[in-house]
Amino acid sequence: MTALPVYLPESTAHHQYHRRNNERSTLSLLDRYFLRPTGTFTDEDGTVRFFDDITYTEYFTLFRLSNTTTTRMANLFAERNTVIGSPSMHVIRRDHTRSHLTRIQPIRPSQGDLFYLRTILQNRSSLSFEDARTVDGFIKDTYQDAARAMGLFADRNEAQMAMEEAIQNLKTPRQLRLLFVHLLVNDCVPSPISLWDIFHYSMSVDFRLQSGNNADIAYTRTLENINMLLEEFRHSPADYGLPVSPSHTSEVLHEVLHWGLQRQELEQQASSARNSMTSEQASIFDCIVNAVSSNASLLAFVDGKAGRGKTYLVNAICNKVRSLGRIVLPTATAAFAAHLYPGGRTTHSTFKVVTLLLYEVVSDAHTGTC
Repeated sequence: MTALPVYLPESTAHHQYHRRNNERSTLSLLDRYFLRPTGTFTDEDGTVRFFDDITYTEYFTLFRLSNTTTTRMANLFAERNTVIGSPSMHVIRRDHTRSHLTRIQPIRPSQGDLFYLRTILQNRSSLSFEDARTVDGFIKDTYQDAARAMGLFADRNEAQMAMEEAIQNLKTPRQLRLLFVHLLVNDCVPSPISLWDIFHYSMSVDFRLQSGNNADIAYTRTLENINMLLEEFRHSPADYGLPVSPSHTSEVLHEVLHWGLQRQELEQQASSARNSMTSEQASIFDCIVNAVSSNASLLAFVDGKAGRGKTYLVNAICNKVRSLGRIVLPTATAAFAAHLYPGGRTTHSTFKVVTLLLYEVVSDAHTGTC
């Protein structure tokens, strides 16, 4: 893989690269791109192409440079100019049977004109820094003006392109959230809510995995994390018209995170139990699960003699509902009974029920005692 640098012409940074013989070149790969050969070359499919028409990344994907080679080598070309202090390099066509990747240096939108130069180099061929600013024969004052005149941002804004490129480069969801926040605070986003709608799924993938693919919890935790990051810049999501994160109690988060990673296993257990139920049990199971799935209200009372399978049925229903990403709170009046259900609790601890014990007071008139 070849990493390609991008820098402005007035930059004082050094962008030389090491040759295979460990010698340092006095010119960068971007300089060498501007010095690419004149004329044409033949593509793999026999198409004749001009060197002047290929982009920065295309050039180093198709060709490599060498300062020593034999004149009899096929697919050999020479650079168009010789730079003082740096002899002309040999340009050699790469073996098409061996794939070669090129990666252009990532640039943040907040880096200004450098970001626009990078965008131009990605989308259009250039022969010099000045040529990169030239549109229809006119030299623009900045690379931003040139990029806009070329129509590179006609359909998508810079922030959207930055997010898309970060996703393509396999950035983590946390890095995407950091990028999103930096784009916001640097005023790079014309419509924050639109950018949120497009990319909130990609920014929440880690929270989805942690919560067993629970979309609501992932959505909430993503907003909470963005809110925390914005607080470092003394901003809030409301400043940008973003949604306000709904609050979840610690009990809700505990239930979702505890069972979320077991959803596939719970689904298998529920399906296996459903297949072995009696017709009466299956009817009750389907009735309750359908009500949960359709968000319909249902008040059900299940009764039966000991040994009829009430606990078996309730556990199967709990497994099924939890596999759907919903919350189930199985309770019983006694602690021993609550242990019959995974995640079961006593009714008074779950719903904070206070039990009042009433004693009958009997007055003893003869002794004067109670």
